[in-house]
Amino acid sequence: MRTVLFILLLLCQVIFFSCKQKEDDAAVPNEYAAGFVRKLNTSDTFRYEFPFYYSRRSNAIDSTSYYSKINSERWLGLSSLEKGFDSVQIRVSYGCALMSEWMMIILKHDGHKWTAEVSRVKDYFNEQKAMVDSMSRKVKFDKPISGWKAFINMLFELKILIIEDDKTVIQKEDYPSVADGCGIAIELATRNAYRFYAYGDPTWAPEKYWQSANIEAIKKLLLKEFEVLKEMDKEMNDDWHNMIKQNKEKRAQDQKNPVRKDKVVEITIQDVVDTPSVKKKGRN
Repeated sequence: MRTVLFILLLLCQVIFFSCKQKEDDAAVPNEYAAGFVRKLNTSDTFRYEFPFYYSRRSNAIDSTSYYSKINSERWLGLSSLEKGFDSVQIRVSYGCALMSEWMMIILKHDGHKWTAEVSRVKDYFNEQKAMVDSMSRKVKFDKPISGWKAFINMLFELKILIIEDDKTVIQKEDYPSVADGCGIAIELATRNAYRFYAYGDPTWAPEKYWQSANIEAIKKLLLKEFEVLKEMDKEMNDDWHNMIKQNKEKRAQDQKNPVRKDKVVEITIQDVVDTPSVKKKGRN
């Protein structure tokens, strides 16, 4: 009996110290990960990168992505990262076209410890203005199941800090530009660097483009490590599939019962004042 009690006590201590160690993991120094951050910018000049919109007529900044980012910050109460952040902040956002909701996870190291903020964001479309004019979000905090040190090492090894924007890849190779897919955007900042990049559909040809493969691997890693993100993602995907199903059912119903088109007959209406039965003013 004493042996059993001793073993149970020992197991409780192991579990307690294991949990405590994971809890403290957010503040544990990580020189390996710090090396990736230092390589992001080795010069004295602040590194700023935002994707350009490449076309035959212009080579200007992608204003659609930029103003979408600005509006999201304003409506969600997020501070801008364009002037850098001390020490590391990474914002990963993803969702599908035609959906009014999308996911965002913010990974932040404030110089002392890591935190993760998971949000399910909802867009509000103003029909009169024909545009989104506000947003809201449901926020929860979480931590990676593998611990912060192991998770961040895996994340940085997937090159999340240096992956090129898909528009840059388009210029180099025959990577397609996708408008209505399920895309992902990544914004990050350190003390001396700022980067923003996005992929309209990272599932396209991951066997050919390492950038697509890494983006997909990053998303899978996040869903694997953060239970809250996984739960919110499932809720959003269920809503997405329900919307697709309802749209298909509506189209099928419309095809089964088409709207009747009335025959239009053109007639000429004679001006009343010119008809013989009406006496015009000023005439006998």
